[in-house]
Amino acid sequence: MKVRVSKVNDNDRFHLNPIAIEYGPLLFSLPIPEKWQAYAGSPITPLPEGWYWYNVYPDNKQSNLDVYDNMGMLKHLITYNVAIDENISPDEIEIIEQDRNGYVWENPLVKLRLTAYKAPYSYPPYPSKTFEPYCENGKAYVTDKLDIELVPYGCTSLRISYFPRADLL
Repeated sequence: MKVRVSKVNDNDRFHLNPIAIEYGPLLFSLPIPEKWQAYAGSPITPLPEGWYWYNVYPDNKQSNLDVYDNMGMLKHLITYNVAIDENISPDEIEIIEQDRNGYVWENPLVKLRLTAYKAPYSYPPYPSKTFEPYCENGKAYVTDKLDIELVPYGCTSLRISYFPRADLL
């Protein structure tokens, strides 16, 4: 199998052409740590004793997020802002094959490691956008480099699969 770096054609709406990373038939995603919260729900047929409905939220553990928690918007906050260089070569992406160890959805057999960039403005931390997070060329403003590991799309509940293109100028 080969690694592919693809531009997603979104020209029918946004014209941003985000980047997707694929390995063979699999789409790879940046997993977002998650927190599962049980709630009673109101099903027509009652659940058996000890069973619950669940909501899943990003597990934001940074202390500087109190302001969003006070506004009741912490569950909407995505702090995993990442952009990828559209000219990244598939040869620059490291394929990590792992031994079978435990539950495959928690420990996937293959991961991809690559260099990306922090894109602090690509996802606003509130439900409505009040600023334009992209440059005129449709790329995300970026700051520091960071190494990320991607896992197969199906091995995540919360994920980012389409990445903004990094403005490296």
